[in-house]
Amino acid sequence: AELNLRSGCRARGASAYEQALGYLHIVEELLPADPWKKIPTMMATLAAEMQLNLYLAGRTQEADYWLEQMLLNATSTLQRADILSIRCRQNATLGRMQASIHAAVEGLELLGVNFSEHPTADEVALEGRLVKHYLADRKIADLVDAPTIEDPATLTAMRLLMEIFAAAFLSGSNMFSYLVLKSVNLALHRGNCPESAFAYAAYGMLLCGEL
Repeated sequence: AELNLRSGCRARGASAYEQALGYLHIVEELLPADPWKKIPTMMATLAAEMQLNLYLAGRTQEADYWLEQMLLNATSTLQRADILSIRCRQNATLGRMQASIHAAVEGLELLGVNFSEHPTADEVALEGRLVKHYLADRKIADLVDAPTIEDPATLTAMRLLMEIFAAAFLSGSNMFSYLVLKSVNLALHRGNCPESAFAYAAYGMLLCGEL
């Protein structure tokens, strides 16, 4: 089983998705009863590989099934949020923009980040005031020396927010402004990470739009 699993991973690396699935189906046939309990590590790897290869092969319904299995068998809140970030990204690339936003909101909620799926003007205004509060008397140049985010939950939250930038921008609502401000506030409050740079750049776009 392990040999076929490794072969499936190598085939995916060579973009041979259907061939990879052939190896992975052999692994499925060799699994013991109740595999998520008996071999959870191997099963998690198999599920992730099955899901990704099915998605890349265009077999989205089957990919959705495996993603759901991953969620059902996740062992921590952070793991569930990571899986939801996959759902978020894949929904966006498939044009399922509202589903992408919903997955992000669900993941953020797990991480303790309140995010409105349908933000009001008042909620946008509140985030705008919070930017000034968190920035306080710091200069823009001071943000370069802000602490680096090391908390895995915060990093996952920032990634979830970035995953729906396109969906928010295309929504035609105030979702984009709300998302940008929310991302900037998280960065100002918690520190810097690769996603922070994009958030600050998008905030610059918002400011230019106000001029």
